[in-house]
Amino acid sequence: MINQIPAIGIFEGIFNIVTSILFLIGLSLTVLIYRKKKTLTTVFLIIFMISGFFYSFSNIFDKFQVWDQAEEFGHVFIVVFATILLIIGLVVILEEKLQTSERNHRKALIRSNFYKDLFSHDMSNIVQNIKSSVELYFTSPDVREKSNEAIKFVEIIKEQSSRGAELISNVRKLSRMDESEKKTKPVDASPILNDTVKFVKKSFHNENVRIQIIDQSTNTIVYANEFLTDVFENILINAIQHNENSLKDITIKISEKEKEIKNYLKLEFIDNGMGISDARKKTIFQRDFNHEKRTRGMGIGLSLVKEIIESYNGKIHVEDRVNGDYSKGSNFVLKFHLAL
Repeated sequence: MINQIPAIGIFEGIFNIVTSILFLIGLSLTVLIYRKKKTLTTVFLIIFMISGFFYSFSNIFDKFQVWDQAEEFGHVFIVVFATILLIIGLVVILEEKLQTSERNHRKALIRSNFYKDLFSHDMSNIVQNIKSSVELYFTSPDVREKSNEAIKFVEIIKEQSSRGAELISNVRKLSRMDESEKKTKPVDASPILNDTVKFVKKSFHNENVRIQIIDQSTNTIVYANEFLTDVFENILINAIQHNENSLKDITIKISEKEKEIKNYLKLEFIDNGMGISDARKKTIFQRDFNHEKRTRGMGIGLSLVKEIIESYNGKIHVEDRVNGDYSKGSNFVLKFHLAL
């Protein structure tokens, strides 16, 4: 009888009443979570909370001596408890593996788009440059009679073919690397930039293009890889193609800056083109933006340029050449960590 229950039994009974209430609260919260996110883990957590409630409830009957079989009934729920805990552990492991698989699938999709954009931006323009040079050579009698001019166009064809072969080689390298395993090493940005400027000038030999470099840095060694050429090339070609002036003027300023402890190399590509409005500045580095016809260039696209620079732990943004008047041209600012 209840009046014969020892004090310790009453205390344990009250403790189990509180525990039952807590399990009910936990059950209510778990049900709310399940409504928002239906997973196997939450399902088994609901079963766990229900089992915990009945186990505590059976202990109440046992401590207050209301039901003789209450203790045996509680033992059953101990087994249920242990089984559900084991199942929850297995489900958590399986869900983690599933999420990892989904992340890997998402990375593979992004990488697939990377390759697609790489070819659509670069290869189509490489072929177009070759085609234009060949057509001009065979349709112009004056050009055919001038051996020097003929050699110039043949050299362009040769350079563009080499560029295409190099691009294919780079894509093969990328296909063998995971995104997190892209290797960087100390490289001198200055000669890479100079070579890229020469290449771009040759590619636009029929345009009035002026590119000058103002180098104010004594150290241009940064952490990068073979795709640094593509970064410079894309920005320069976009600056030329999106410029309606008779003289396409580009100034590249190189300077060394110090921020906190680490030094970084700052490159500014300043052009006199059509400029970029404030609204477009917010989306110009987004992947979809580069599918617009007027933003396409020979390069790999500004979104991919940003991806490459960020893989170097660098940064890129665009400003107005003349502050407050975007129509006067753009200034693409690139920042790389110095290696030395």
